[in-house]
Amino acid sequence: MFFRFHSTTLQTCLTSGVARSSVAVAVPLRAGCTRREMSSGGDGVLEGAMHKPGESGLQAGSSTTIAGKETWSQFSTKMRYGRRRIRVIDVAAKMSYEYQMLRKMCKRRPAMRQWAVRDDFCDMNPGVVIMSPSMQAAFMKVFRMKEKGLIRQCLRDIVPVIEYRNREEPARLPTNPADMIPEGEPDTLNQKKRELFERREKGENFADLRLHDKRSQAKLRFRIRQRLLKFQRQLAVANAIASRSVLYSTNDAIGYFLFRGAAMYAGMHRVFFELSKQLPHFVPKTMLDFGAGTGTAILVAKEVYDPGSLAYPLYRSLRQTMQGNDSSRTHQLSELRYDLKRLQRNNEEKKKVRFMAVAALLERGEVDPADLPEDLKREIAEVATAAATAKKDRLVREAHARYRDVVDGTEWESGDPLGEVRASTEDPEDVIDGEQGDGGDDGEAAKGRPKTWWEKLIDVENETARTRAARRLRPLQEVTAVEPSPGMMEIGTMVLHDDVPNVTWKRYLLPEDEAIQHDLVVAAYSLSEIATSENRRRIVQQLWKMTKGVLVFVEFANLNNFNILMEARDWILEEKDVGLWDWQPTIVAPCPHEHRCPLRHCKTGVKRKRMRICSTEAHYRSTFVEVWARHMPLKVGIEPISYLILARNELVPERAERRREQLKKAEEMKRRERDVKQQQLHEASLAVKDVVFECLSDEALHRVQSGVPQPLTDIDEVREASTSATSTSLLKDLKDGATSTGEIGHMPTDVPRLVKTGNTRHNRLIFPLQFPPATHKFNRAFVDAGYQRQRAITPAEMLVVRQEVEQLQQRVMRAAPKYLRVVRDPRCHGKVQADFCTPEGDLVSGRVYRRFYGDRNRVSAHSTMRWQHIGGWKLLKRIRRGSLFPHNVPLYAVTKHAQIDFPNTLLDTKHSTVEQTAMQYNDPMSLVEMPDDGLTREELKQKRRLQRDVELQKKVEEKLEDIFGVNAKDWKTDDLGGGRLDARREISEQQWADAVRRAKIRTVQHTKNALPFAAKKRAAQRALQVRRRNVRLEMSGNRRR
Repeated sequence: MFFRFHSTTLQTCLTSGVARSSVAVAVPLRAGCTRREMSSGGDGVLEGAMHKPGESGLQAGSSTTIAGKETWSQFSTKMRYGRRRIRVIDVAAKMSYEYQMLRKMCKRRPAMRQWAVRDDFCDMNPGVVIMSPSMQAAFMKVFRMKEKGLIRQCLRDIVPVIEYRNREEPARLPTNPADMIPEGEPDTLNQKKRELFERREKGENFADLRLHDKRSQAKLRFRIRQRLLKFQRQLAVANAIASRSVLYSTNDAIGYFLFRGAAMYAGMHRVFFELSKQLPHFVPKTMLDFGAGTGTAILVAKEVYDPGSLAYPLYRSLRQTMQGNDSSRTHQLSELRYDLKRLQRNNEEKKKVRFMAVAALLERGEVDPADLPEDLKREIAEVATAAATAKKDRLVREAHARYRDVVDGTEWESGDPLGEVRASTEDPEDVIDGEQGDGGDDGEAAKGRPKTWWEKLIDVENETARTRAARRLRPLQEVTAVEPSPGMMEIGTMVLHDDVPNVTWKRYLLPEDEAIQHDLVVAAYSLSEIATSENRRRIVQQLWKMTKGVLVFVEFANLNNFNILMEARDWILEEKDVGLWDWQPTIVAPCPHEHRCPLRHCKTGVKRKRMRICSTEAHYRSTFVEVWARHMPLKVGIEPISYLILARNELVPERAERRREQLKKAEEMKRRERDVKQQQLHEASLAVKDVVFECLSDEALHRVQSGVPQPLTDIDEVREASTSATSTSLLKDLKDGATSTGEIGHMPTDVPRLVKTGNTRHNRLIFPLQFPPATHKFNRAFVDAGYQRQRAITPAEMLVVRQEVEQLQQRVMRAAPKYLRVVRDPRCHGKVQADFCTPEGDLVSGRVYRRFYGDRNRVSAHSTMRWQHIGGWKLLKRIRRGSLFPHNVPLYAVTKHAQIDFPNTLLDTKHSTVEQTAMQYNDPMSLVEMPDDGLTREELKQKRRLQRDVELQKKVEEKLEDIFGVNAKDWKTDDLGGGRLDARREISEQQWADAVRRAKIRTVQHTKNALPFAAKKRAAQRALQVRRRNVRLEMSGNRRR
């Protein structure tokens, strides 16, 4: 049963000068609401929940975290712009995201809901991720640990290290960090300052300056500051290389959390958003976070799988809270119930206002009763009947009272002549349709019959049993965090204190920990911090052994981290055929297959950087700390991530179906081979002598006692049987009433028709099936969209449409393993072009057109407006890389990318950046040049001098070739100048005269040879040419003759 709110408590508290978070809005309960009703699931509040559904995030009351002082909006605005009065908008007071989605779905045409559900499933983007109130509270708590100047110092120390690690490509630098700082340089910044100010550094920067005026002193200070900044950059990069094995201090952890917290939070939300969609029935009870850091991944898992028991309620109107897992859906249902109650109340208010307006018009005679719509006529008749009954009862009671000589009127009047009390209290019978109690007990209790002692005892027993069951089924009961840095551990404990207080922290994973298995194992942003490949392999294999359900890897998207993830993928897939099938690994996301990564091995990626990494982006509301660090007022930050979700086979029901199909195909192929061999044996046996024929057994001849061989299955029959086996799902869909969305009369099929349009291109033509819309009264009474926008939507309609949407989602999920993965952001120029990773393990490019291009001889079944939803044009225009795309829509100009045998990231070779090597020119011996940024001034001068010498050498060689007529490559074999030619070497007069004489002789010989034979040479060339007849030219010549 619902909590009954007084209308006064629903008003928002807008008192100026008082912080909204400090206003704890008391929600008075109904007088009849007992503790049992509060704790049980009847009112939508889960066991262990800390807030009620629909409660605002800003009404969470005072807490040790926020200390009841100011909201996140006020705090972050103050940090960005200084103290100024701002208007706080309560995001949490909006309707929940599911309510908004269902409202749109009710307005949508029933036949088009199927495509909206499919597109929503394919879009894996959780929107712009906003930090939840719990994360905001943790952020404020960590920020207030130190003064603002010390916070800036923490950021100044750690941000260069983070930026260096998250570079797009690994730097081509000496791997030993000690070599980063030049010889004789001091080790710390303070020593460097002292050396500079004592004027001990020699160099061109510090020529002797006369310091008798302020300007010279200012110039010296400026140069010293420039030199310090350069040294600080060198030091930061050296620290970044060395810090793979260095533990974070508390100051480092503070800077790390404040600078990277929001971005990592958004990246984890993106990964868990997809995991909840792909595996909705997976709800982990135990979790291991390897490399937990500041505990961001644990907090996100808590928000995704157990949102009801957070210390601060989530923002209900955001897409990121619309998780698909079962645990979260129960919480969403309670939120939706609250919203539907509010909707029903609003609808009733609107009906009342409409009724009173029409009644006034009728009374004044401005409206003819015959012109009223039917529903309003019925309503007026019901109200008139009720009023007549009430008047009749009142007259009877008045007559009785008159006989008893009671004249004060208290017995027949309510004592509320103006209806004020009735307006502020709610009718206990006023409940949503279908929400009444099951039996008559509730009705008897409502009549006021007291419960007996044994009824109370049974209630208490039920209560404890329900509590125990809820506690046993609650998600994330045990959370283990592995983090070697004490500083990170301290900040992580502070971040998780309010929401996940029972975390077990460990410094290291020990070999004996493998025996303890966890439902969910997460390694977020931690594999890249393990320096050697051997250690990474050992850790990855240990994490997989400790995984009972799902294993998640997340890294910042760059070449090095993607390579690390692909290594981990290969190591885990080595367990593919080891042990029980149920226990073997399978890839849930992002790969739709388990072959080698086609993006990592595509030939295009050797030249083009963007075709090397499989990544996606999480968008998030950036914090003021990033504005400080980057000096850019970003509103929306972008976190590029590469991720990998693996699971045990038993958790993915589709894998069992896929395995059954594979076994059936393998058995079919084996039987076919056996039949072919027996057929050959039978034919051979007929050709040999009778002796051999008699020696062969009946079984070998494949014949029964009658002596006639059994009819062997034909190869075509085998093929037909296999196609019929694959199309069982299609037959089932057709039985459900599905029709093709191709042209009118198009036969539905699940095998695409490939039409070749070029040497490397083809069109992949297949049309999705249109299912008939669900048959319920709201769909049957559906009219055009113009009227739909005006009419009120009832809670009953919303719940029925929700059930319809759930059925559509199940149908989409069954087909989801065949969907393609978008690996690059689609480009839209009328048509939309994108690159896809297919379930067969190929990388293809294809186009999706806005218009319907079917067979032009047939009649088109669609308008363009309908087809751009059905054919996926709208979807592909909206989504970004990392989302899914349906497999059964027509793709045009499909090109399959060529593959190579080595990874195009080339990180295992000496030089990692492909553009600066000669790998693509088949010249692996050519050396890569160091970029100018990495050279000192002396090395740069030397390099420029060498380049100038090479250019001069080239010019001299060209000039000498013109003069001597000898190719530069033949100089060593020629007797002209046996040694290396140099522009500065003197040539004697004799050598010069010989060169001129040779040139003259060669010129005369060339002329003698060339002139007489020119005509013969032309004739020979003409004879060698293949003459093609130009028919048009010959015809015009004939006409002219």
